[in-house]
Amino acid sequence: MAGSRHREEFLNINFSRLLNEMEILSDPETIESRDGRNRLLDIVFTYQGIRGILEGKIADVANCQSILERDCAKRIEEGLAYIVIGIIYPAHLRGSKQSEIRQHMLDATYLINVFSESGNTGWMNEDIEGINRIIRVAYESLVSENIVDRAVDNLDQHIEFAASLLSSSPGTYERLKTLLTSPNS
Repeated sequence: MAGSRHREEFLNINFSRLLNEMEILSDPETIESRDGRNRLLDIVFTYQGIRGILEGKIADVANCQSILERDCAKRIEEGLAYIVIGIIYPAHLRGSKQSEIRQHMLDATYLINVFSESGNTGWMNEDIEGINRIIRVAYESLVSENIVDRAVDNLDQHIEFAASLLSSSPGTYERLKTLLTSPNS
């Protein structure tokens, strides 16, 4: 494959494989449907039950930092993940041979910015091990900020609200009884 130019999707797939090797479950090029709209997420990862997204661009893409800043902040605002990492792949990875891409990615330094509800870190250089460490530290930070507790409280409030609406609606009891009762009882 000498002379080939890999697309961003190819790098996302291979980066996802590296995350999986580090025991961070991840899926590349994921389509998520929400609010009647489809979103293509570069890499969705899960660490200790906390969902994160990695949005990537290649360094030779014009305005890649500002594009990633906008996209990552939007993912947080939309509630798609608690952690979103913008990653800029080095441009030389485009030309790596397929047989060498794994090693080239392991050896590379990436420009990253980590986003959460509390803001972002700003751009910094990290290798794959550094990114692994950042994901783990971000998880610890989220847990210490009680993000999960707030999400559970929010869910409880919505369940209580739905229950109050259902209980005050005339005929709800009979309709639910009909739906939930087996014909043999």
